[in-house]
Amino acid sequence: MKLLNIKTLLSASAMLVLTGCVGDGPKVLDAGLTSLIGQPIQTAYDRLGYPKGSQNMNGDTFYIWSTNRNVVMPVYQTGTTTGSVGNTPFQVNTTMPGMIPMNFNCTIRVITGSDNIVKSWDYQGTTGGCQGYVQALKRQGFK
Repeated sequence: MKLLNIKTLLSASAMLVLTGCVGDGPKVLDAGLTSLIGQPIQTAYDRLGYPKGSQNMNGDTFYIWSTNRNVVMPVYQTGTTTGSVGNTPFQVNTTMPGMIPMNFNCTIRVITGSDNIVKSWDYQGTTGGCQGYVQALKRQGFK
């Protein structure tokens, strides 16, 4: 029974680590991105790295950082197996490994005016997809 609990615990731990389930991720992104307002776009480069691209629209420039990756996560399902050996019935708990496909994605947009000063931002995505940006901002002291 203890082996089953350890496997279940390990599976759950792996899910948390790989998906980046960190409860403070949105808070860190909000703080880090809000601090960019009024700053030159270079400040965003310094905090997030270089963007994947940019687009001009009505005098504004939209800078885009994005990640998108598919992963397969291990999971363990528990069940009960019953049978008999001769005339003696038995019942045991069993653990079956399985895999679940998951998509991690994140898109951050930082908008500047013609003066290259950040005036707004937004983001969307999964916690695991945004985790790299969250970690970059945490290394710079955002909480």
